[in-house]
Amino acid sequence: MKQQQGEPDDSLLKEHLLLCKKAFIYNLLFSFLINVLMLSTSIYSLQILDRVLSSGSMETLLMLSILMMIVYIILAILQTVRLRVFTHIANWLDVKLSGLLLESSIDFDSQTKGSQNLRDLSTIKSFITSQSLIHLFDAPWAIVYFMVIFFIHWILGLIVVAGAIVLLIFALLNERLTKKYSEKVNQLNVLSMNKVDSVARNTEVIKAMGMKENITKSWQEINQELIEKSTIVQLRSGTIASTTKSIRLLIQMSTMAIGAVLVIKSAMSAGGIIATSILSGKALAPFDAAVSIYKSLINGKQSYQRLIKSLANYEQTQDKKIKLPTPKGQLQLQNIIYKLPNRDHILIKDVSLDIEAGEIIGIIGDSGSGKTTLARLITGVLSKNKGNIRIDGAEIDHQDSQVLGQYIGYLPQDVELFDTNIKDNIARMDKQANDEDIIHAAKFANVHELILNLVDGYETNAVSLSAGQRQRVALARAFYGNPKLVVLDEPNSNLDTNGENSLIKTLQNAKVNNITTILISHKPVILGYVDKILLLEGGEVKLFDGAKKVMQALAPKGRVVKRGSVKD
Repeated sequence: MKQQQGEPDDSLLKEHLLLCKKAFIYNLLFSFLINVLMLSTSIYSLQILDRVLSSGSMETLLMLSILMMIVYIILAILQTVRLRVFTHIANWLDVKLSGLLLESSIDFDSQTKGSQNLRDLSTIKSFITSQSLIHLFDAPWAIVYFMVIFFIHWILGLIVVAGAIVLLIFALLNERLTKKYSEKVNQLNVLSMNKVDSVARNTEVIKAMGMKENITKSWQEINQELIEKSTIVQLRSGTIASTTKSIRLLIQMSTMAIGAVLVIKSAMSAGGIIATSILSGKALAPFDAAVSIYKSLINGKQSYQRLIKSLANYEQTQDKKIKLPTPKGQLQLQNIIYKLPNRDHILIKDVSLDIEAGEIIGIIGDSGSGKTTLARLITGVLSKNKGNIRIDGAEIDHQDSQVLGQYIGYLPQDVELFDTNIKDNIARMDKQANDEDIIHAAKFANVHELILNLVDGYETNAVSLSAGQRQRVALARAFYGNPKLVVLDEPNSNLDTNGENSLIKTLQNAKVNNITTILISHKPVILGYVDKILLLEGGEVKLFDGAKKVMQALAPKGRVVKRGSVKD
């Protein structure tokens, strides 16, 4: 079927669920066998009351009891197997999808809100292994219990069926009264967790600048609404759940009372009362649990729909792309336009550049001029709205980002290192990396001696480093491997004099090794070492020429660029 425009492509998620189809069918069969064997308890009760007590036969009692023990053992085995199958399905989905979901969170962080993908997968896993799904699998076989009750006596059958209808009506009533609020609660839960994630990433700023009270108030506004909506859902669901339990008891009492009347009138045996009581409990169990089943279904459905959107976005970027030869580093930007999603403000306006392999380009401009945005577009972190970004003539969107990333180095404005040792951070988390390559990158970035002077050397945990040390380690990471294009965004923002001298030597190494380097700086004390300078204003190119010509053009405006410094 042709995908309609705007409809999310759920093929990847559906494909994995369809692969579990046989397992679900087997569990449906197990549920049938379990429910058929469950009839044995009521049959046993009938036989005890109607045959054993009347005949006084101990042999019959013994044989029936042995037979029931065998049935219960088989039941335990089937129930265990059914649970293991559901658990295996949940774990298999985790293995197959968790990696993809983490990757999609990286590729579409602004849309998936970080760990929300994995939380949604966890919700689906919990539903698969929950009692709610077991009740759903048992529900189709409830008809077997109804048939046996009708066989015992049709009046009792009508009472139980009527009770089931009433319980179902209350479940639908619960859905009607809580649906809107349940959806809002789920949305607020996601928003609240994202807020907490954001706080965790900014604890230093919050503590240092006395922002705890403001942050707490901001979060409590969301949490208060969450509490209010949750309370409405809980009270309404709880009231309906209590009512359905009372109805269950009323049905049970009614079957026993009517059953007693029927026994008195010799319309059925006394064993039928106990059998009907047991069977009605089994028949009504899925209806009694309808409220909790509905809540689980709603949570699972919302998680499923969010994963559909996330995986649909991910699939669109994962089409097979040709693997091109190792690039030389020639960079072309052709009429690049970029604006934030769902906004009209254009951040990058028709930017065109031609950069030869091995050139070092300095980018300057006021805050908000688009320097960092341009850096993120060049590295593929952001997707442009219009235009072309080509490396060696090949559009970057047409290349596998995982393969192309091996030839790109990036030092972002906000340096974040992983919570592991320096060695793994420089190696871009490649556990198979050679020590020689790691040390080469460290020496290339002139940070090798600094690392050796640390207590644990390359085994030092990177999160314990100072801001300047983290920036220098991140610089080594940018030049690790075989990069042909390196983008450095404010690489000297946390560096002291020694660090800046090391950065200059690194740029010189890049020049010698013909590595195309884009250097972005707010206060570019090292722009004297670049080949060309780009001046951005309001997302537009105002100047782009040889460093000397740009220096001369800026001089009359009071912006003098000297070797190693820029003075405004």
